[in-house]
Amino acid sequence: MSTEQNPSITTWTRLESRTRSADMSGALEARIADPLWLLARQWQLGEFQGEDAGSPVVARLRAEVAPISRLQSGAPGAQVSRELAALGHPETAQPHERPEERRVVPGQPLETLVEAEPVTSARDLRTAAETGQDFLRALAEVGAMDLTAAVLSAFPLPTNPGPLGDNATAAYLRIVAGRVPDGNALADASPGSTVPEVPGVPEARRAALAEALNRWRPRVQEVLRAAPAGGSCWERERLEYRFAVAAHPKEMGEVVLAADEYDGGRLDWADLQVRPGATLGAPRDSVPVVRTVLPSPASYPGMPALRWWEMEDARVSWGGTSADKTDLARLLLVEYASVYANDHFLIPVELPVGSVTSVTSLVVTDTFGERTLVPAVSDDAGWALFRPTVAGSRDTAGLLVLLPTVTESLEGPLLEEVLLLRDEAANLGWAIERVVAGRAGHPVNRHEQAQRSRAALPAAAKAGQLSYTLQTFAPEHWFPLLPVEESAGVVRLLRGSAQREGPAGTPMEVEPVGLLLAPEPPALRIPEEEVGRAGIRVTRRWQLSRWVDGSIHLWLGRTKGAGRGEGSAGLRYDIVEAQP
Repeated sequence: MSTEQNPSITTWTRLESRTRSADMSGALEARIADPLWLLARQWQLGEFQGEDAGSPVVARLRAEVAPISRLQSGAPGAQVSRELAALGHPETAQPHERPEERRVVPGQPLETLVEAEPVTSARDLRTAAETGQDFLRALAEVGAMDLTAAVLSAFPLPTNPGPLGDNATAAYLRIVAGRVPDGNALADASPGSTVPEVPGVPEARRAALAEALNRWRPRVQEVLRAAPAGGSCWERERLEYRFAVAAHPKEMGEVVLAADEYDGGRLDWADLQVRPGATLGAPRDSVPVVRTVLPSPASYPGMPALRWWEMEDARVSWGGTSADKTDLARLLLVEYASVYANDHFLIPVELPVGSVTSVTSLVVTDTFGERTLVPAVSDDAGWALFRPTVAGSRDTAGLLVLLPTVTESLEGPLLEEVLLLRDEAANLGWAIERVVAGRAGHPVNRHEQAQRSRAALPAAAKAGQLSYTLQTFAPEHWFPLLPVEESAGVVRLLRGSAQREGPAGTPMEVEPVGLLLAPEPPALRIPEEEVGRAGIRVTRRWQLSRWVDGSIHLWLGRTKGAGRGEGSAGLRYDIVEAQP
C-alpha cells in the first residue's frame, strides 16, 4: 500500500477579454453588448456594496492663532532678539524693559529682515553719486542752487576707481566726479537733524541748507538704511543664514521656530524647526478662531475618477506614469492620487500672514447626526506636510506656520560670485572669486581682470632663452583653503592669501576683494564638511519684491547652492622651458 498523498490542485478563474483574431483592436475597445453584463461587472467589483458610515456635512474647527512677533539672528539664546511689531500685525507692538536692544520693524517680508545686508555693503560710489545728485535736487526745490559749489567742495566724490581699476568704474567716475557731491559722506556728516559746517556757506543761508537736508534725508533713508538690530543672520563660516522667530499663544507656551541652515532664495515652513524650551521673550498674544463650515472633497485637475466605468477628463495619464524605486516623490503622488485622493476633505479657514496656528479641536457631524472628534495625524510616519519638525526628534509639531514671505521677486545681475571646490591634484581646497562688485557697483569678472594683470607684466627673459620656474602661481583670484585641525576629529579650512607674480618675478600677497571672502578678522574658517566633492557656489545680488500692502521692498541678499564639482588650479613645479 502506497503512503504517498495526492497533491492538491489549485485552479484560478480570471475574467478577461479574448479574441481569436490577429487584430487586437476589438478586444481593447471592450465593447458592451448587454447592459446587464455591465451591472454584473459592477457587482463583481463591489461597487454596490454599501458602507456603514455617513458623509461629513458639518465641521466645527477651533484654533488659536498667534502672530510671529520676534526675530533673532543666530541660534536661540545666542544674541538679543528684536521685535517684529508688524509682520502683518502692527498692533502687537508692546513696550519692553530694554528698548535699546530691540527695535520695531515695519511690516515687510521676512526675507528682507533675514537676508538684507547692512548698509556698508551697498555704499559704493554709485550710491554716493546718486544720493548726492538727489541732494542737488533738494537744493533746487528750496531755491538754494547757489550753495552747489560749496557742497561740491566740502563733499567731493572720490576719483579713485579702486584696486580692481575696472574700465566701467573709471568711465563712470569721469562722468560724475566734480559734478555731484558724495551722498554717503554727506549722510555721515548730518545724522539726525544735524546741519554740517560747510565752508563757503554764509550764516544767512544755513537755514536753506537745513531745509534741503530735511527734504533729502527721508528719501535716502531706505537706501542708506542702518544694519538690522540684533546683528546679521548670515553665518560667515557656514555660508548660510541662521535665525529664529517666535510666537506666544495664550493657551500654550512660547513657540520658537529656528532655521539653522537657510541657503537663501525662498523661505518657507520646511526651513524651520521647533525648539522646545527655547525663548525669545515674545509677548503672549493670540486670537481664538472658531469656524463652522461644510467640508468639501479635495479635488484637483486631472484627478482620477472615483468609480469604475466613469469617463475621466484625460488631463493626466496616470496609466502612463513611470517611476523607479528611488522616485519616492512620484510614487507617493501616484499612490495618493489612485488610492487616497477621495478620503480627504477641505475646511477653508482664513489666517493672517505671519502667524502660528494651533488647532484645538475638530468635530465632524455626518449625515446620520453623529459627531466625531477627529484627532491629529499620528507622528508614526515621521513627517507631515505643513507641520514643522521638532529639533532633535522625528516628531512633528501640531502647528500650522504661515510665514510672511514673498512668492516672487525680481533678481538683479550678479554682484558677487564665489565658488568653493576641492583640488585633488594639489591636495587643497580653493575659494575662487569669479565675480565681484567694483567701486561703482558694476560686476567685475575676476578671471578677465587677472588675465589683464598678468599680460601687463614684462617678459622675464629674452626670446629663445631657457628659464627655470620652481613653482607656478595660481590665478590671483584663487585663494587656498588650508586644513587646520582645531581639535580631535574637527578640521576647518582656513582661508589663506593668494599670490601673484610681481614685476620682478617675486611673489606678492593678494587679498580677496569681495565681501563673501572679506579679509576682516576673525579669519575665515569653513568647516571641512561644508565643502564636499560637488563644491559650493555663493552669490550676492539685489532683489525686488512687492508686499501685500502694495509697498515695494529692495534688499541685497545671498544665495548658497551646489558647486560644479572638483577643479584644478594648474599648479606645476620644477619647470624648464624656452621663452617664445
